[in-house]
Amino acid sequence: MATVTITTTPAAPFDGGATITVNFAWDEAVTGFTSADIRLSDLAGSTYTIDNFTGSGQSYSCTITLPNLTTAIRMIVAADAADQGNPQAFVIYSIRKVAIPPVIGAIATPLNFAINTVFNLTVSVTGIDTSQAGNSVKVEGLLEGFSYAFNNSTKILTITGTPTRLSSGASMKIRATNPDGTTPKNALYNVVPAAPVIGQATAPIVYKGQAYSFFVPITNRPPSPTAEGLWAGFTYKKHKNDADQEGLLIAADSVPDNELTVDGGDFTVNAPWAGGLVSRRFAFTIADATPGIPQNVTATEQVNGVKMAWDAPSTVGASTVLRYERRVKRSSATNWGRWVTIGSRSHRSATLNLSVGTWDIQLRAVNTQGAGAASATVTQQVRYYLSIPSVSNGTVTVDEAATVHIPVTTNAASLVSIRRVDRDRYGRVRRLPSWITWDAANSRVVLTNPDTSQDGLGIDDNTYFLAALLQFALRVTGVSGDVRTRLDVMPSEAVDAAPRFDASTTTTSLWLGRASGSQDLANTVREVPTISVPSDSGWGVAVSRATFAYWKDPASVGDSVVITVSNSRGSDSITLHVTA
Repeated sequence: MATVTITTTPAAPFDGGATITVNFAWDEAVTGFTSADIRLSDLAGSTYTIDNFTGSGQSYSCTITLPNLTTAIRMIVAADAADQGNPQAFVIYSIRKVAIPPVIGAIATPLNFAINTVFNLTVSVTGIDTSQAGNSVKVEGLLEGFSYAFNNSTKILTITGTPTRLSSGASMKIRATNPDGTTPKNALYNVVPAAPVIGQATAPIVYKGQAYSFFVPITNRPPSPTAEGLWAGFTYKKHKNDADQEGLLIAADSVPDNELTVDGGDFTVNAPWAGGLVSRRFAFTIADATPGIPQNVTATEQVNGVKMAWDAPSTVGASTVLRYERRVKRSSATNWGRWVTIGSRSHRSATLNLSVGTWDIQLRAVNTQGAGAASATVTQQVRYYLSIPSVSNGTVTVDEAATVHIPVTTNAASLVSIRRVDRDRYGRVRRLPSWITWDAANSRVVLTNPDTSQDGLGIDDNTYFLAALLQFALRVTGVSGDVRTRLDVMPSEAVDAAPRFDASTTTTSLWLGRASGSQDLANTVREVPTISVPSDSGWGVAVSRATFAYWKDPASVGDSVVITVSNSRGSDSITLHVTA
């Protein structure tokens, strides 16, 4: 049977609540020995804990935390691993109770209670159980209206209240009692003015050349608020605004330098009080009193000049924008023209009536403080132009009216000329009939019908074509490159159809070895057709809306060719024979 010798550190007797180290020395190796084989008896219901059990063979150890009371205890240890007869080894020790009064946590004093402000103080109190007799927590010397409560579960004492009058150098006393004694603690306190609150004001802007003031609201304003980091010429003073709100007024007694080149800075408002210092930094911006530069300025050529477009400035200055102005100069010139108003504050575009040439243009915004800086220069060319707004798809329809007026939009009426662009059977550009003229004074084309009895303005005796089936162009002359607008004249009788020949065959005779002629088509079409012959036939052909022409030089009796005329509506063919 194994026996054990028990020793402790420290040696008995033990202080109540102490943690001791216990060593177990067996006279032979044992197995299966655990902390469950160790127990203390005669503890009158108190508890203990066994921790850090370790060992093997003949040597083992553990720690035991004892209860805090005065008593004699027995330490009982089980027998050997074979449990031979289950003998027990025990040792009797004595414990002496140690007095442990309550412990009150630290309090940072003096306490500063803000007047008319709810105050809460929490303090830890340990070593106490108010559910047991002889345990209590009390607070003495509280201000009127203050109260306290102790939470036995969390061991937290809470003192709360709202002070209503100023005080200095007062104290309260906390007393915590348990059966082992009483622990007192004094807490000094002051009732001070409430902490100042520096309000958030709109970010200040200092306008160049303008007097300046900025109000910073301060709730619970102390007697001596200050501002630091101000520029020379700026001052501060206590002030009450129109809403009867107290604060600090920062102002420039003199007008700031109008030549300031920095973009801004900052200053700090300080509000010292009994509880310390409250500060707030304010960043300020330095800006021109006049408006900023108009944004996204563009220029676009128009039929009557240049269209300007822009966005409002990113900054309006010390007052809202009143109007926008422009100035121009020819790109080849040195000096700018005068500034001219082109729109009010709400305008974002305007048209400039400028003559032909290349122009430099600048914009600026104006407010009550003056004109802002000019925008970057935009350059735009103004060219000659021609357009015929009353004519759809470049085609004018004519009938038996004696005179047809075709209005033309142009910026060069005196430079306009008319030139016919359709060709005769020899491929030559036809001459312009005398009844087509340009009215420069009224910027219009005039068609004067020499024969009002028939549609199409009559017959041009010098050609094989109806004069009404001609094509001509307006152009501005005397400039680098022509500006042209083509006009196609069409009889009112024209139809949306495929061109048709009168017959499937036709003949032509020789004259001085040359065969030529022209014939009307069976219908007059809106869409000018095309005409074709085999490329190796030697024949030339031409076509208008109502007439076709043909020629071959030299030609021989018996020559023949198939002529085809077509448009998007369809096609037709005719065989041409040369006779004697």
